[in-house]
Amino acid sequence: MNSFSSYKILVAEDDKFLARAYQFKLSKMGCAIILTSDGEETIAKIKSEKPDLVLLDIIMPKKTGFDVLTEMKSAAEVKDIPVIIMSNLGQEADVKKGLQAGAADYIIKASTSLEEVVGRIEKILGGRSGAGVAAAPKAASKKEKVTLSPVASAVPLVCPGCHGALPSGAKFCPFCGQKI
Repeated sequence: MNSFSSYKILVAEDDKFLARAYQFKLSKMGCAIILTSDGEETIAKIKSEKPDLVLLDIIMPKKTGFDVLTEMKSAAEVKDIPVIIMSNLGQEADVKKGLQAGAADYIIKASTSLEEVVGRIEKILGGRSGAGVAAAPKAASKKEKVTLSPVASAVPLVCPGCHGALPSGAKFCPFCGQKI
């Protein structure tokens, strides 16, 4: 039985290809997916749809993900919705800022596979329902997240599976999840 079948996840991602990859993977898991591509649309959909979880990119048009998170955490009706920041901003200061603003997790897209993202989502949503998911990988502690090293500077590589452009140092393709 699928642990995701009753969840609604909002994916705030302005990269259409990446947004569709998350949508495809999470839909296959049984989730209802809401896609947004800018910060203003994201906060409006969070307030109107009240998803179970938000995957939030930081660099988006109109409002940044940090702005969305701050506004969300100050709105009583949506402040308890867990947020996973999904960004390629991997500097320690960015990670710390996201976690201190109230994000439940911070994932660096270029070095995290879709399967790892699913595991992190299951960990958070499983904890909300009290059911838990045995196969979900253990999420890193806040201290571990803050000390993540920055993602290598972007030197385009191509994924052998989906031919998507990858930054150097990527361990997994952020589009198809293939190990590099």
